[in-house]
Amino acid sequence: MKIKKFFKFILILFFLFSSAYFIFCLITNYSPEKFLPPFPQAVVSVNQPKKILNEYSFLLDEYEEFKPIKKFLPFVPNLQIYIVNLSSGPILIVDSGYWRGLMGAAFFLKDWFFKAGEGIYLEENPLLEKDVFILKDGTETLGFVAHRRNILIVSPYHQTIKIALGNYDSVETPPKIEKSGDISIFFRPTAQIKKFLSLYPQLEFMKEILDKHESGNAKIYFQDNSIKTEIVLKLKKPETYQEKVIEKFLQMDSWISSFYEKVPLRTSSFASFSTEDLEKVYQYLILLLKNNKKVFSDLKMGNDALKFVTDKGIRELFFSWTGNEMGSLTLSNSKEPVLFIEIKDKAVFFDSFKPFIGEKAKESGEYEIYKIDLPGLFNFIKNIFAPSIELPYFTVFDDKYLIIANNPKEIENFLNLSHQVKLNSDKSYEIVKQNTDQNAHIHFYVDLSYGHLPVANLSPIIKKMLEKYYKAGGSIRFDYPEIKIDFTVVKN
Repeated sequence: MKIKKFFKFILILFFLFSSAYFIFCLITNYSPEKFLPPFPQAVVSVNQPKKILNEYSFLLDEYEEFKPIKKFLPFVPNLQIYIVNLSSGPILIVDSGYWRGLMGAAFFLKDWFFKAGEGIYLEENPLLEKDVFILKDGTETLGFVAHRRNILIVSPYHQTIKIALGNYDSVETPPKIEKSGDISIFFRPTAQIKKFLSLYPQLEFMKEILDKHESGNAKIYFQDNSIKTEIVLKLKKPETYQEKVIEKFLQMDSWISSFYEKVPLRTSSFASFSTEDLEKVYQYLILLLKNNKKVFSDLKMGNDALKFVTDKGIRELFFSWTGNEMGSLTLSNSKEPVLFIEIKDKAVFFDSFKPFIGEKAKESGEYEIYKIDLPGLFNFIKNIFAPSIELPYFTVFDDKYLIIANNPKEIENFLNLSHQVKLNSDKSYEIVKQNTDQNAHIHFYVDLSYGHLPVANLSPIIKKMLEKYYKAGGSIRFDYPEIKIDFTVVKN
């Protein structure tokens, strides 16, 4: 009886102590956001580190020295982790939350576990701020560590630590970082846009559009059979004429995509763009590109040439028969894409395009494949000055889609595969569809299993990753003042 009373007393004491400890932490814990600059370029918040470590534990097998870490993964607590890139360098902020007591004990007992001058240890220096230590490996300085109650700050540079500690005393409002998802990211995309345009200089004319992004948020969810990423780009309030055109463009309604029902299973990539009115898209692009003299001049020259040949401009010739969807796909046994455009009136298409329809190149079952040709004098001039340039071929598929390719064999290949198993019967594609916005303007899908080997050879880690995740897809929706992107990677 006395033993039962004793254990009951101990449990009551434990409950009271735990309650008092949790309330104490709730009142006195520092907010990790207070150590962030008011206008950071990028912040990565890891909300479920234990879950992520378990997800990628297979990568540790590539390094013998890291294999023992796997034994300790079950004991890793879910701490809040921030990774921030400040002007003076990167910084790692760990919020121990209610595990604060263990962190404090670890710092108090650090000299018991680590010996100065041997291996990795923390060195105190009277010239540094209170509770700021030098992280060393023997005589080599690895970085600096600061400890404030529940907060641990790590950086390669002392100046970065000072800036982070100074941010806490700042009167400016810290950024609000969303904590939904296993990983959440806040970023200002200026640097990313510059890098993107340096990789694709042909898209320089889109710089004015891309520069209008004010900030972005991303949330990453690790699910049982996939990894889902949701990205939201927020745009600045329009001020100039060009920005107001962008606003109108991004307010256009989407259209339900339907071509995916025709896409063969053996497809390595597929992308489609659908909207309520393709002609409006063209009109807005003309307005946006007016200041780009070269692009605008090329468009005007093309329009004048069409009027000379057909007495019709691009709008009358093209948009009199186009539907609401267009895009491209690359088949698994091919390297060249096949383009498709939805047709709303087959008879109007053949009537409008009559001057450009060349000889019949091939027949494939019920379908006839034609060569696109230039009429009369234009074809004669092309053959003299540019005989090596081959114009594409086309067919009308299911009386609803114009299929275009550089080679008639590509079209025939598509027609043959389109009668076989479709992509929408694939379980991985179904997962992608379930995790993306079906009302988006752009949909895309890629199957890396048909051509990832050269990439895989770059690193054993990349090879491991691609063995586990090789199918991906997503959507992009314009919802002014935001652009919403869903991206899902499916496990093998």
